[in-house]
Amino acid sequence: MLPSKNLDDRHFEEMVEQAKNAIPKLQPEWGDHRHHDPGITLLEMFAWLMEMQQYYLNRITEKNERKFLQLMGVHPKNQSCATTDVTFFDVSEEAILPEKTRLFAGNLPFETEHSLVLVPASLERVLVHTESGTADVSSSNAHNGVSYYAFGQEPKTGNKIYLGFDRPLPVGKAVSIGLRLFEDYPVPIVPLTPTSLFVPSASLVWEYYGQNERTQELGWSPLSRVSDETMNLSFSGRVLIELDGAMKPLMFYPANDRPRFWLCGTLRAGRFELAPRMEKIELNTVSVIQRETFSQVWEFDATGQVDQMVVLASSLSYEGTVEVQCQKGQHWQSGWDQDEPDQAETGVFSYRVSRDPEQGTTMLRFGSAIPRGHRNIRVIAYRSDFAGQRYIGESSGLPHQLFRLNIQSILPETFVIQVARQVEGSPFPIWEDWSLVTDFDRSGPQDRHFMLTDADGAEIAFGNNEHGAIPERLEGMAGIRIISCQTGQGTKGNVQGGQITRFLPLARQRTTAQVTNPRPASGGSERETIDQAKRRMRMEWKKPQRAVTAEDYEVIALSTPGLRVARAKAIPLYKVGEMEASEKNAAAQMTVVMVPFSDQLTPLPSEGFLRTVRHQLEQRRLLTTEVHVAAPAYIKVTVFATIVVEPAFVDKKQMVLQALQRYLTPLDLHHPSTHQGKGWEFGRPVYKSDLYEVLNQIEGVLYVTDLWVSAEGTGIIRDEGGDIQIPRHALVYSGEHVLELVVERER
Repeated sequence: MLPSKNLDDRHFEEMVEQAKNAIPKLQPEWGDHRHHDPGITLLEMFAWLMEMQQYYLNRITEKNERKFLQLMGVHPKNQSCATTDVTFFDVSEEAILPEKTRLFAGNLPFETEHSLVLVPASLERVLVHTESGTADVSSSNAHNGVSYYAFGQEPKTGNKIYLGFDRPLPVGKAVSIGLRLFEDYPVPIVPLTPTSLFVPSASLVWEYYGQNERTQELGWSPLSRVSDETMNLSFSGRVLIELDGAMKPLMFYPANDRPRFWLCGTLRAGRFELAPRMEKIELNTVSVIQRETFSQVWEFDATGQVDQMVVLASSLSYEGTVEVQCQKGQHWQSGWDQDEPDQAETGVFSYRVSRDPEQGTTMLRFGSAIPRGHRNIRVIAYRSDFAGQRYIGESSGLPHQLFRLNIQSILPETFVIQVARQVEGSPFPIWEDWSLVTDFDRSGPQDRHFMLTDADGAEIAFGNNEHGAIPERLEGMAGIRIISCQTGQGTKGNVQGGQITRFLPLARQRTTAQVTNPRPASGGSERETIDQAKRRMRMEWKKPQRAVTAEDYEVIALSTPGLRVARAKAIPLYKVGEMEASEKNAAAQMTVVMVPFSDQLTPLPSEGFLRTVRHQLEQRRLLTTEVHVAAPAYIKVTVFATIVVEPAFVDKKQMVLQALQRYLTPLDLHHPSTHQGKGWEFGRPVYKSDLYEVLNQIEGVLYVTDLWVSAEGTGIIRDEGGDIQIPRHALVYSGEHVLELVVERER
């Protein structure tokens, strides 16, 4: 980054003195340099003007900094909303909580992000079935802070997890099961992005014990409708299941005290890099976000058929006011509700609104056919207490209009306003959407743009008909209104666990359910400042966006979304299986070797892991480069040694073994001092001299009299001195070392 020079580096007195010193050279006959001389007065005036110019040149305003950031493609981030999961308990009867059901942590509002079916069932037993038998882990699941392996410590195909409930789950309804994984590992998961591709390492199949709806037979039947947010236990999240038939009771060991109703998850294919450790499995779980929605918009495709129906599963539409618009060209026309017959002669389309209290849904049926189109039906729902605030005001038709709002902390990404305009020949004004912009610099006279500021309170600004259009003036009508508005409180939403304790069920809905958030909410942040945006820009500059050098490939591979990547090694001009080939034969080849984070001795990536990394690199490689993503080859190294030690050290063989195991390891995250916490260097030969050094550095070891090394693996070469050469994409790990410790006097 270029240094910021000080442009205001000369003061008034200095400039006057420099001008006086130049007079004898430029005008020798000018001899009076005192203040009363008119020429000196002019010099002082120009020096003052220059000082003022330099002062302003040296000052960069916030507006300038924003423009400079825009030139670099960086925009300060808006505030973000905190999220967490909540669990409902003490559910006495089945109930529906639609999307945007309101919850509270004190007076701080939250909303559900999805609909939830509250079921009165309880999870009583959790069993894990492996090759060695079936274990009851119900006690671990019931206590916080205790984790267990969902498919055993070494998951294999066919391993199962059983969930036993005290009563059957409802048929044909989406039941939510929350799965919370242990995630406190040294290597965190890189968060997924909207554009990232993630291929799960393993695949699961979910079944229920009951009556098959098709064959009417009793047994285990697969769940045909499963929505898995966990990506086959790759992340914490929810699994939404929908039963095709009724569950039936079953009793089997070790839960043979009484019959229960069972679900079963089976590891069908693939393998995990890291065995999933479960912290909690619980019913009636849904994700919530710290946000308050006052008005929302949905858009649908019109089929062009009579009696088309649209269904909304939202508490906002169920308990609020609903309005419908149809798009015609670039504007929107409002319809009329058939429950209001006084509007029946308007000549526009009609619709009828009905609500289903059992499902918590709002249904809209259109009486006449709306022309077929893409997203040309718009449904606007708003809260009743927002009805008086949604109309901002009446346009005066003058430039630079400002409208102050009574709402603060508005989320700009979901804020939408409409402006009414009178059309010749129409008895009613039409509504047009206006777009939110950060400034009017690129706005033309016809651009329907507005600005939103929220420093000391929300304020909407319009243009001057040169940069941004002016809303049309409509006599006696508030022609500017909000159709979508949400607010968030930023970091205030990061509440601690157990703080969300209250929710608002639907009207006329009676429920004894209680709610809590087992984990703290996270992700809430304030609007990014200019300084924070500049720091983020500098950090992003350091991250490679295109893979050119080997280091670029490694950095990009390590940041693959959805994975825990422990190590990545990019080897140019190399292809696995062609170790003896010359570099000319491997031209334009780049092999990236991946080591996943794992507690196994030889961490191996799954096919899904490699595909995910390959997609990450393919998007960023050079067009002329062929990229190969591969697993490392592992070489088993066994050391045979006779070691002379001090008499007090003769029984400390385990300490010597641990030193060799720490040295000959592919991944050593628990001992950062060893190879910078990375483990063995890719392709590095195993030298006997290095092993001598490792053993001689152990306290209590006097010297090593004899040392021999054996190696097992593909592509190894033993030279004349007994050193082991390994392939460039290989790592080593410890075998069963054979050590003999003797004391000095025995020799």
